[in-house]
Amino acid sequence: MTQAFVSRYVATNIIGLFVLIACFTLNSTLHALDNANDRILEVISHNGYNTSNADKTYRYASRPERDLNLHVWKPRTVTSGTAPVIVMYHGGGWNTGSPSAFARSALYFALSGYYVVTPEYRLRDTDGTTPIDAAHDSEAALQWVIDNQGIDGMNWDNQRIALMGSSAGSHLAMVTGLGGRVEGLENGDANILAYTLFNSVYDVSPEGYGNGRLGTKPEEYEPYSPHHLIHEDMAPIFFTHGEKDTSVPHTQALAFDQKLEDLGVEKLFRSYAHFGHSTGSSYSTDPLYQKRWMYGIYNVENFLEKQLAAIPEPSSLALLSLSMIALIRRK
Repeated sequence: MTQAFVSRYVATNIIGLFVLIACFTLNSTLHALDNANDRILEVISHNGYNTSNADKTYRYASRPERDLNLHVWKPRTVTSGTAPVIVMYHGGGWNTGSPSAFARSALYFALSGYYVVTPEYRLRDTDGTTPIDAAHDSEAALQWVIDNQGIDGMNWDNQRIALMGSSAGSHLAMVTGLGGRVEGLENGDANILAYTLFNSVYDVSPEGYGNGRLGTKPEEYEPYSPHHLIHEDMAPIFFTHGEKDTSVPHTQALAFDQKLEDLGVEKLFRSYAHFGHSTGSSYSTDPLYQKRWMYGIYNVENFLEKQLAAIPEPSSLALLSLSMIALIRRK
């Protein structure tokens, strides 16, 4: 067999391999899009969907102001074994808001195979409390999740946790994961495998957001400031911010992104030129916001699939690729 023939044979097989990979990849992508569309149609088919539609509701803490509940959605596609868990913190400037803001997103991810937990926390307008009180409540909610794995047969995986938030809820998600006050987080926060943030509060120093509500001295605000808590070994982070945001300046997101870059943290930052303080975290019947929600939810799902996936079985595509390579080598 001549060298030229061998070269042509190898080249032909490699081209064929790439064609097969492209076909399988396209088919997988189209299948994933179809599945995502099915889940979105399921979500938007419900009218008035809120936390009353959750599978379970539990009291996770009792405070002087009131009892605090969290709401759990069970995965619709897992029949045995464990599944990752996403804890979603609603926004509202630490003043207002409700876990129902994330109810449809919770249903979407339950349809995708995740456990989802949406906790309440104390708010200034109803409870007269501070952002630090809200942070302690958010930490208590995650503590409950870690301590109650297996409750009522719900088998979420405490080694595969994602924290998600919108606006002030994004701040709480980061502080909860990085603040070092939750017991059961290995090496501080190793159980947290991903953060997903929408139009977050990053810096709560007097020069940042909140007008000094979390303290004016570094020793007061830094334990509750994501910009000051992030570190090089933290979990990957997906975050979005609108360039027209008048609540939390876009410059905060840029500074946060730069610090993550300097630390070498794996990140995915989406900056939206025409968006304000809404980048798709909450479902809305308004067509514009509905599109933002659908776009945002699909991007988040792709990110979480990568970060929270269990060690997969070899795919048929991978096995085919290995077989083709082995065949080429034998020739």
